[in-house]
Amino acid sequence: MGKLNFLAIVLIPVVAGCATPIYKSPPAPAGAVKFAKQEIKRTSPARTNLSMTQADALARPIFDSLSHDASQICMLMAESDFCSMFDFIVLNEDHVNAYAGPNEAGRPTITLTKGLVEQFVDEPQELAMIVGHEFGHLLADHAEEDRKNAERTGKILSVTLAMISAYAMAIDNANHEVAYGQNSTPLYNPEDISYVISRSLSAGVSLGSSLAYKMFSEGQENEADYLGTYVAWRNGYRPSGRAFLELGALADRDEFSSNEKRRQEKPYAFWNSHPNNADRAARATATISEINRLHAEGQERPLPPKFVTRYARFTRSSEAQVLRMPLLQSSEDTQ
Repeated sequence: MGKLNFLAIVLIPVVAGCATPIYKSPPAPAGAVKFAKQEIKRTSPARTNLSMTQADALARPIFDSLSHDASQICMLMAESDFCSMFDFIVLNEDHVNAYAGPNEAGRPTITLTKGLVEQFVDEPQELAMIVGHEFGHLLADHAEEDRKNAERTGKILSVTLAMISAYAMAIDNANHEVAYGQNSTPLYNPEDISYVISRSLSAGVSLGSSLAYKMFSEGQENEADYLGTYVAWRNGYRPSGRAFLELGALADRDEFSSNEKRRQEKPYAFWNSHPNNADRAARATATISEINRLHAEGQERPLPPKFVTRYARFTRSSEAQVLRMPLLQSSEDTQ
């Protein structure tokens, strides 16, 4: 068995089982993905040039309108210690990007580039969906999840590489001894083996961190899409999922056609770890249908059906229900 095949057999089950998103959108309607792909081809995104002041004035009110509710949900989920410390910034950069995570001070921060805001000047509902998506990352505490996944995967991979290296060198020494006799000088002395093991441990940590990030990111993005759609809808926005069609169209028109060039130049870094935009648009349609159904059943401000189940892991179910009820009421009732 080849070394790479052995690594795959050892690592993939371990890495894939480290983190499974709890919040998943309902299945996309039949034919929705195909339809979304066709819509992406027909979509021609237009950009409106803005000053930094204008971009911030357009995006910040959306952040402000979502942040209070997101903080309440965050505290109920008990996933983060920084639920009341959300921050926001618009970067003076022309490429299209958005991301969320701790800033230098450790505060959970949502960052949009000016280029992204310029793509949605006339579509606040869709921009709210993107901001909601970034809140989804913060609510699920994906940054901390990434750190733990990378640490665990790095340790497993480093030990595996070290064992393979030491075993291979021992086999080479044994074969050399058979060929040239017991009194021959070994190919590798203990210092050589120790050095290779040390280097393998170091390389494993670095490679494992990268591998964990790539393998977990798509599941996290799907979870953030789902949570973010709820956050936007609960606070008065009615996105359609068109944001993903426009992002898909922008990606298709990207002059850096290969993923490798995108990673190097980052003109559209938003897509480096995100799922296919047609799939995202189709799932958004299913999520919005789910929200509308819950609203029709009496929830003024719907929450994901599994929300209480997740919170009940940390406290009694009765407490979860008590804390959950205000979040289901209208925003006017809770402010």
